[in-house]
Amino acid sequence: GRLHSHHRDLVGEDYCVWGPNYECYTTGWPSCCSSNATIADNSTAIAGNNTCPDLPEGILPPCELSTTTYTTSSFTTTVSDESSTTPAGLPNATLPVRETTTPATAADTTLSVLGSSYCTYAPDTSCYLTGWPACCSEGASTCPDQQPACEVSSTTIPSSPVTATIILGSDYCTYGPDYNCYSDGWPSCCIEDETTCPEEQPPCIPGASFCTYAPDTSCYETGWPACCSDDASTCPQNQPPCEITSTTSSLSPNTEIPVTAFTALTLPEGGLRTCNEVIEMDYPDNILPKEIILAILEGMIEQSYPVEAVEAGKEQMAALVKYDLRAHKICATCEEVNAMWEAKNACIDGEPCTSKSFASEVMTYCMESSFAYGRTMSGLLLEPIDSVTKDPIVGRVATTIFSDPTNPEPFNCPSETWPTDVVASPPMQIGAMATASSGTYTIVPDVLGNGEDWEGIRSYIVKTVYQASAVPLLLKLQNDVENNYNCTVLDKRINILGYSEGGYASVAIADAFDTLDDGYIHTFTGIGGAPIRLSTEQLYVIVEMHSNSYPFPPFIARLGNSDSST
Repeated sequence: GRLHSHHRDLVGEDYCVWGPNYECYTTGWPSCCSSNATIADNSTAIAGNNTCPDLPEGILPPCELSTTTYTTSSFTTTVSDESSTTPAGLPNATLPVRETTTPATAADTTLSVLGSSYCTYAPDTSCYLTGWPACCSEGASTCPDQQPACEVSSTTIPSSPVTATIILGSDYCTYGPDYNCYSDGWPSCCIEDETTCPEEQPPCIPGASFCTYAPDTSCYETGWPACCSDDASTCPQNQPPCEITSTTSSLSPNTEIPVTAFTALTLPEGGLRTCNEVIEMDYPDNILPKEIILAILEGMIEQSYPVEAVEAGKEQMAALVKYDLRAHKICATCEEVNAMWEAKNACIDGEPCTSKSFASEVMTYCMESSFAYGRTMSGLLLEPIDSVTKDPIVGRVATTIFSDPTNPEPFNCPSETWPTDVVASPPMQIGAMATASSGTYTIVPDVLGNGEDWEGIRSYIVKTVYQASAVPLLLKLQNDVENNYNCTVLDKRINILGYSEGGYASVAIADAFDTLDDGYIHTFTGIGGAPIRLSTEQLYVIVEMHSNSYPFPPFIARLGNSDSST
């Protein structure tokens, strides 16, 4: 049937399905509700037809009877006259007897507020045989204050199939709206998620809707804010913060809490690889043949590409893999890189010095007072080798900086995990292996706090940490190639690649080379899965923290981060 004066999909919001009111209407409901309507499961209930008016919330059509009273003796097992028969669609449960008489005297013990006693609730045949507790039929004056427990066992199994009938009004979420008690007419849990509603109807507390929410004992000791129990009129407009916090402890101040200390970090057996040395491999001259590189890359394609794209992927890879490669562990410090830079860009007598003349102005992360000063940066260097001459490739060669995703273990870094046998133990740096075999010197930074700097602090998502971990390695490589190779020159072309934390690092490293202002050209910069625009995102988090009354210290930390250079 049609819902009247409704604004939510809530059972009970149509006055044609409210509990009967024999004080106003002959059948208990407005006459326009008398037509039967079929419900989704083919059971029937009183529902209005199209003649019922749409009225403001909580307003019913005018009473059709002049005076109706109910007495405590009116609950019987029969109906006293034809006009009080069970409304169509409801079970033949015992209903209150209607007496259309003059107003009752005090001796009649008139129940002036329908619904104020559970004996006047809508019938619930799923709980009581007659629809109401037995005491309501025997004499309501004998009924206890609290509604008796169900008389019908939930485990009762009928001997033959039955047709389920919707018992409208058996749940307080389907009662008629009460705007004096609840701002929306019903307890808030009925509107948000009826499954969270407590068994007992939340108390009537005008003006404090959160006092009618489902109880939350993880936040409040009684399930609701203290003001709901004391005097709801004193409750603030917004719900008070949790009274129970995660730091609440039942331990006495003198209770000793066992503390498990972290195991001291020690070097792996055999120590670290030597800086600026070739990494030994199980191949002649420690050179990895391009045929093995191609086989590893094709295996990756077969595992990760769609079947229809495998052959095309292999063709592309075969064109990409041109050279053998040799692996090195490369190391650098701010002190040596600063000296290299200033020797190369020294002021010329008689000419004004430029900002490029001072390393401290273009590499602030390597200033003497900086966090990186005095520490050793390390990384993996993959060098392209001519497959015929077995010498470094000649000509002008570009550089690739490839940054790995997060790995919290300081010794699980590229310079230490590169395997001696890449067939038996394929490396994580397959992408870096591909770029090196295509003809670029490829550096994979360990990141400060890892590798050679294992005793240092490992920071996360701080721009200058990634800049200090990569830029000195490239400057060191350029200097070494210039001083040791006659036919190879590293030019200013740079490819910068990374994923996840490595993607964030790639953005920071690209910015650092722009700051050097030394003619570097970004031929390709690729990032994936990176936590970018953190300042903006943290501002959103601050708003959320404020609106949800988060503890103050995290709020300040977030505010500081959002305004930082990271």
